Amino acid sequence: MDINLKNYAELSHNILNSETQYQSNKAIISALFNDKPTNDFESVVKNRITIIDSYYSTQMSKRLYGIDELANTLAQYSDDILKTETTKFLNNPREGCIINSLFSKEYGIDKSGKAFGKSISLISKYIYFLNAGNFPIYDSLAIDSYKLLKKNRLITTKITINEENYFGYLKQLNLDTNINNYEKLDNLLWLLGKLSKGSFAILMNKDKYESLIKNLSVKLKSVKSKQKDNLIRKHIKEIYQTSDLFSDNQKTFFEFVFSLK
Repeated sequence: MDINLKNYAELSHNILNSETQYQSNKAIISALFNDKPTNDFESVVKNRITIIDSYYSTQMSKRLYGIDELANTLAQYSDDILKTETTKFLNNPREGCIINSLFSKEYGIDKSGKAFGKSISLISKYIYFLNAGNFPIYDSLAIDSYKLLKKNRLITTKITINEENYFGYLKQLNLDTNINNYEKLDNLLWLLGKLSKGSFAILMNKDKYESLIKNLSVKLKSVKSKQKDNLIRKHIKEIYQTSDLFSDNQKTFFEFVFSLK
C-alpha cells in the first residue's frame, strides 16, 4: 500500500466535511468567530470558549473559575492582535510572544484552591477557529497519531513529541509532508486518532450507527467503554469493504488506518 500522507490529509478533510457531526459542530463554532464582537467583548470570548469546551471535551468547565479567567485573559487582546501574534508564533514557536504567554499561564483552581494548570489544548482550538483553521491544534489524539505514524516509519524523527516541542514539530510535519495546511493536517491526525481508538460515531448519523452496532448490541451491553470501542473497531474492520454504511472515501481511509500497527 503506497502511503502518501498529503493524500490522506486531503481524504480526511473531505470525509470530515461531508455531512458529519464534525462538520456541524465546526460550523456552529466558526459562526461565533465570524460575528462582529460587541462592546462586551469578554462575553463574546466566554461564549466562544464555552462552546469549544463543550464540543471538544477539553474539561475547562470542570475547573472552578477556569472559563472566566481564560475569557478575561483572552479578551485583553482583540481578534486582530491575536491573529498578528499567531503569525509571529508560527514563524518561530519558541520565540517569546503573546501566544506563548497564553499557553504558559494557569487558569482556574480545584476545590482545594490549588491552581489547576495550563490550558494549551483549549487555547490552541480557540486560535485555530480565530484563524479559520490556520493553526495546529494541541490535542492528545494528534499526539497519539503522531506517535503511530512515527512507529510505522511514516515520520522520520528520533525525538519524542511533547508539550515543549509540539508546535515546532507540527510545523515541520506540515512542511515535510507537503500538506502545507494546518486544518488538513489536523483533520488527518484527529481522524486517524479517533478511528484508531474505535470511535466511529463522528462519521455517521444515529440511524447508521444503530445499524452498525445492531449485531453487537448484546456484547456491547456487558463490557466497559474502551472494550466497546475495540469491539466496534474489530467489527468495522471485518465488514467495511462490503458494507453500504460507508462511502468510498471512508473505506479508503479505513484501509489506511487498519494497515497501521
